[in-house]
Amino acid sequence: MQRRMKGAIVVIAMLTALVPVAAAHASDGGDDGDQLHGTVTFLPPGPTFIGTWMVSVGTGAPVTVIVNPATEIETEGGSLVMGAFVEVKGVADATGLIITASKIELSDGEGDDEDGDEDGDATLTGTLQSASGAPGVWTVSHHGVVVTAHTRIVRNGHALHRGARLRVVGHWRPNGSMRASKIVVKR
Repeated sequence: MQRRMKGAIVVIAMLTALVPVAAAHASDGGDDGDQLHGTVTFLPPGPTFIGTWMVSVGTGAPVTVIVNPATEIETEGGSLVMGAFVEVKGVADATGLIITASKIELSDGEGDDEDGDEDGDATLTGTLQSASGAPGVWTVSHHGVVVTAHTRIVRNGHALHRGARLRVVGHWRPNGSMRASKIVVKR
């Protein structure tokens, strides 16, 4: 009996220790959550679009997008089909390869140019997790971002620190990382 009690206490202690970790991860995306722009390469069958999508964000591995009944989908007169360009907002998992979508917007693929993005550039909006300097490889919402001496960093009066929200503009590389041409600190 005493052995079972000790085992139960150990299990309860382990579960209690995991609660803060899970809560911290859920808030990792901040108020804005994680965001990606890409091309739909797979949609679930049926008219509701609820289920698992695949969105290609460059030449790297596609991102799995989980769409549930609470996900807001905006098409604004367009057709949501495979090959459509979309903006996905939600919360990414620890790998950055699965995002649970809170909102998906059909886009024309031109970008919003709010930060002077050039046509053809990919964008990644997320949380800075680590920065090894410039040049170097940073981690933004679980994605490797290659920062070179030519990468333009726009701070807009905000500090560049772990946890800062960034908008990275650049090109996806075959290994799944992004080579940054511009990084804008959002907050």
